[in-house]
Amino acid sequence: MGKILAAIATFARSLLRDGAALTLESSGVAAHRDQRAAAGADATRQSGANFIHNSKRAAKMQILMGQEIGDATFSGWNLNTGNGDRYYDKVITFQAPLSGIPLVQVNLVKVDADKQFNLRVEVLVQGATTNGFTLRFHTWADTKLYSVKANWIAVTA
Repeated sequence: MGKILAAIATFARSLLRDGAALTLESSGVAAHRDQRAAAGADATRQSGANFIHNSKRAAKMQILMGQEIGDATFSGWNLNTGNGDRYYDKVITFQAPLSGIPLVQVNLVKVDADKQFNLRVEVLVQGATTNGFTLRFHTWADTKLYSVKANWIAVTA
């Protein structure tokens, strides 16, 4: 995730006028960098960041990232048994409320499924608020899922 955060920082810097400052706040730690800093200088492994454009019209972009796993050892997991429409919901709560309702992007990064059945899986975001969202792992028909992992990124402007 450090590479993603560095790329976002580079993009945010490109929006700034020459000489403007950019503040990168990450999980309570602030790192001040000049706009002309090297692109990889702000790479971080933290789970969140706020980009603040310091100008007359200050704009704030908040970015949070995470990775979630669901598997057969979790209470309520039913994606490895039965048939038909099945899902497992995982509630994601942000450490601190965001300034606005975020746009949340999720992507599937790992699936462990029974090879005897067709693979049918999707990961969805439901009910995004300033405090968090619900991540839904979903399957249907006779698919058997033993484990699923997804990355997510929440962005406010």
